[in-house]
Amino acid sequence: MTICLVEDDSLYSTFIIEEIEQELPGIVVRSYATELEFIEDFTSLEERPPLLFILDIMIRWASPEDLSPDTVAPQVEDYLHAGIRLLKRIRSSERLAEVPVVLHSVYARTEAGIDELPPATLYRQKSEDLGELIRPLRAFLAAQTDLPKHRGHRIKDAGEAVKLAPEFMGVSVDLKKLWQAIRRG
Repeated sequence: MTICLVEDDSLYSTFIIEEIEQELPGIVVRSYATELEFIEDFTSLEERPPLLFILDIMIRWASPEDLSPDTVAPQVEDYLHAGIRLLKRIRSSERLAEVPVVLHSVYARTEAGIDELPPATLYRQKSEDLGELIRPLRAFLAAQTDLPKHRGHRIKDAGEAVKLAPEFMGVSVDLKKLWQAIRRG
């Protein structure tokens, strides 16, 4: 059972993956950090569709290390609408058109300029409480699968994780090990 996550903020992505794995046992998260990475793997997603997609709306086209002289960025829209482009791609795919999508953004839906959502699409504004994202995922997955019972929640919200972040750039911290230590402790 797989969920596909498209999120270019590595810290936030790690936090979401940790929470999903904690709160939804048996779920594997397949993550992508850029629009290009997602597009390059799109055929694979069509061959083995995930249970659902979580798409950040504002994502980078590519990582600097992925760019080459042959890489051509989309001309139509900018990164502010990359998640919407991916949603359109998903909805136009015969194999993925009905897979539920959660659009996830720092902006409220009206600020993001989204008036109407296609069927099987949900909008959630990012917040410190990942429960706003996890609860609808749990409800959907419980209806679609034999999801194991809830195991509990130890880190209350993204705010707690942010407090764990280094105070300045250049410090390397293995957050996964840090979060595991906090959970044990």
